Amino acid sequence: GPPGTGKTSMMLRHIVDWLLQNTEENLLLLAYTNRAVDEICESIERIGDHLRAQYIRVGSSFSTAPAFQAQLLQEQMTNISNRKALKALIRSKRIFVATVASISGKTELLQLKKFHRVIIDEASQILEPMLVGLLPQFEHCLLIGDHQQLPAVVVQHPDLSTVTDSDLNHIGIRDLRDSLFERLFRRCLEQKWDWAYDRLSQQGRMHREIMDFPNLNFYQGGLEVLPP
Repeated sequence: GPPGTGKTSMMLRHIVDWLLQNTEENLLLLAYTNRAVDEICESIERIGDHLRAQYIRVGSSFSTAPAFQAQLLQEQMTNISNRKALKALIRSKRIFVATVASISGKTELLQLKKFHRVIIDEASQILEPMLVGLLPQFEHCLLIGDHQQLPAVVVQHPDLSTVTDSDLNHIGIRDLRDSLFERLFRRCLEQKWDWAYDRLSQQGRMHREIMDFPNLNFYQGGLEVLPP
């Protein structure tokens, strides 16, 4: 999703709303930064007031916006005194929201609750080792991002991160500074796996004349201004 196309504010919210209404799936919503997790919480709460009773945020109060601190797991556990009640709380919520780092530090949650689907926002910022051990635990994975806009930030010199192994190059691993999102996106294009990805095209952030530069140089002319 290029800039201004509503990746979090529109697309993620509508996907979550549809899944809640049409499936019995439990959802894990992840992002790279706490700021992005706050935005996810804000987005899904716009589905309706009933969402507060359906989701829990995993993380620290120090890194959570005040508006969502009541949704923190530690806050929801305040009046719980035994394991049975804790398990009941966890199993009663269909949505958990966290950073990738937070959920990686609480792997026991994945043992207590079956998540059918993980949706990862800002996925283009997350390096491959941070995700490859996590994704196989879900039946379905959806990565949302834009490596042209928000790539992984790595300070390692290119000489140290370039991959020369031919077998790894064959599956698209060429540079360890690339995110899993970017590698899979390139792989989809190379293999013509058009069933495995899609790209949003209508943006509402930029005037057309401002849009022209990124459109021509980064998005192959596929960007349009959102209709009135």
